[in-house]
Amino acid sequence: MFATLKKRFLNSDFCQVFNFRTPESKGSSLLLINTFTANLANVFITGVFYTSFLAQNGIDIVRVGVISFASYLAWFVGLLSPKFLRLFKHRRALLLFNHVFYYVCIVLATTIMPIFVEDPGARTIWFIVFMLIGSMTNALLGPGAMAWHIHFVPEENDKRNIYFSFQNMVGSVVSTVAAVVTAIAADSLGSAGGQEQLIVTLRYVAFGLFAFGGILVYALPKEWPYEYSSDTPKLRDVVTLPFQQKKFLCWCGVCFLWNFIANTNSATWNYYLLDTVGMPYLMTLTTSIFCMIGNLFMLPFWRRLIARFGWHKMLCVCFLLEAVCETTYNFTTSTTLWWYVLVSVYCGLVCTGLNLTYANLFYVNLPKGDRDVYYLFWNFGANILAFLGASFGTFFLSIFQKIEPVTMFGLPFYGSQFLPWVRFILTVLLAIYIWKITPYTLRED
Repeated sequence: MFATLKKRFLNSDFCQVFNFRTPESKGSSLLLINTFTANLANVFITGVFYTSFLAQNGIDIVRVGVISFASYLAWFVGLLSPKFLRLFKHRRALLLFNHVFYYVCIVLATTIMPIFVEDPGARTIWFIVFMLIGSMTNALLGPGAMAWHIHFVPEENDKRNIYFSFQNMVGSVVSTVAAVVTAIAADSLGSAGGQEQLIVTLRYVAFGLFAFGGILVYALPKEWPYEYSSDTPKLRDVVTLPFQQKKFLCWCGVCFLWNFIANTNSATWNYYLLDTVGMPYLMTLTTSIFCMIGNLFMLPFWRRLIARFGWHKMLCVCFLLEAVCETTYNFTTSTTLWWYVLVSVYCGLVCTGLNLTYANLFYVNLPKGDRDVYYLFWNFGANILAFLGASFGTFFLSIFQKIEPVTMFGLPFYGSQFLPWVRFILTVLLAIYIWKITPYTLRED
């Protein structure tokens, strides 16, 4: 029986992609392990725990949005990345340094700083400074990681879907279980002092996990020579090369627009749930819990749909389904917590398909060579649109913060509840855009 199970496991979809038989599959396996540690660490420094960390340091909802601007602005430094990275034929040590330094700035320094700075205004400035320094360094050096690690993403569609399926599943399960356990612990402490100490401690744990993950993905895998289309890189290559690749550019548009939409209230929605609604930590994770369940049980269903109809069409369908989530979440108030749970169940059914189809976006029409340039363009545009989305959301809330809540459908509506309706309209328009560009991107040149 053991021999049969072992044979079945070795012939499974998982072992087709994740094994240590070749340098490529070894890299895929190390990236999967890093997904485990990185998602565990991210729980402690993002979402409700990050929002709570800022709130307990006197940062209000508008300043939460302002602090989020720093990481987007830093990507302007990334324009220098291709030329700078060309100076290094081997980047292992450079990228490991960048990885550790980035988390020193955004995790370690921001956790220690409030011990020495008491004024909320001064803390806001220091949060921005550390986020900006870390993000600028990462914008300059980070694109080199993608040009290396893309060798570990399978080129075949079937294997690439297997790769992203397990990446999404591991990330979802680990982050959700960790978040639930941490939320239960935070809620059980009750007193603000106990919760504050727990959140600070977890940020130190997160830094250790990120450092370990850096060793996994930069010290151990094989590094290949980097391919370029010319010997003399120019600053304008970041724009000119992608604009010569029209199909790639079409999918860049999807990425850019979604980053605008997703960031209109990404930094403030959890603040609304915790501060205005008064939702317990555990309940804010309801959506994540059902998304994890969806990833565990719905992956085969979505993979069959993608295989039958193509990932392009399914991406369009998934965005339309996601739009329904956007237009219903905002009915969450202190008296309608049951509604939040109901919508979270629906979201759990949809998120697996959206994550799986969206993960293909960058790779399908990616040109050969100059991949750090294309990755930089992709991330640079994504961060600019994310910045514009966050700016729009923060400006929107700064206006509504001065106005009394509007009563609709017998419920009080604050500014945070109107933003999901904006996201609904934009998400529908994005789905229409995908439907229009799909025939062109599938056409043979």
